Amino acid sequence: MNVKLGGLQETSLLDFPGKICAIVWTVGCNFRCPFCYNLDMVYGNTDLVPVDHVLSFLDDRVGKLDALSITGGEPLLHEDIGLFMKEVKDRGFLVKVDTNGTFPDRLDQLIDADLVDYVSMDVKAPIDKYDSLAGVHVDVKKIKRSIELIMEKAADYEFKTTMIP
Repeated sequence: MNVKLGGLQETSLLDFPGKICAIVWTVGCNFRCPFCYNLDMVYGNTDLVPVDHVLSFLDDRVGKLDALSITGGEPLLHEDIGLFMKEVKDRGFLVKVDTNGTFPDRLDQLIDADLVDYVSMDVKAPIDKYDSLAGVHVDVKKIKRSIELIMEKAADYEFKTTMIP
């Protein structure tokens, strides 16, 4: 399974509303936001956490944790993220995923496969300002499509925006 994980937080009471969860960070992002708080994950300047380590950790937390929150970087950048999510779901955990909305096809497949219980999409800016705040050219049609499919299909979701001065 080719999913690069760059961090594991064993417990969070904040990241998945109403749930006790662990958090994993995926390495890599297709954005270069000038205000990013997580540049080590974006550029891969961190030690990798083996997927097997995370799954073993979850095996030990059955009945203690409700969920796993997968954040980044951009988790949907990883083609095998669905395989990882399935392993998590097979252990009885709920899955939350954070996304920037640039992979609507992959997100749609994950939702259709019941691999995602909660989607949190970071809406960076008004459509006409996306490129400057994301630090790269963004196909805003993908952003719009992700918003639509999340509202139509996701079991539970939130949209969030980072406020910058």
